[in-house]
Amino acid sequence: MERARKDTTGNVFQFRQSEALLRTVMENAAVGMALVGTDGRLIYANRAYAEMIGRERDECVGLGVADLVHPDDLAQAGEQLGRL
Repeated sequence: MERARKDTTGNVFQFRQSEALLRTVMENAAVGMALVGTDGRLIYANRAYAEMIGRERDECVGLGVADLVHPDDLAQAGEQLGRL
């Protein structure tokens, strides 16, 4: 039981480290990066991504595929999102 508790604590610690590392990498990236939820809406966008699409960062969260993809490419984007 004690071994399991130690493993669980270690996993939580590793997850928090990984989350912090991902956030740091994305925040400091020179290229635009965004995370998209399974519903096709942005849940995070870094500064470079917001600048790339001409919006403020807080405006990016909640944008959907239809807001970001050219109408000619919507069908293909929808198919690709459906594969996730």
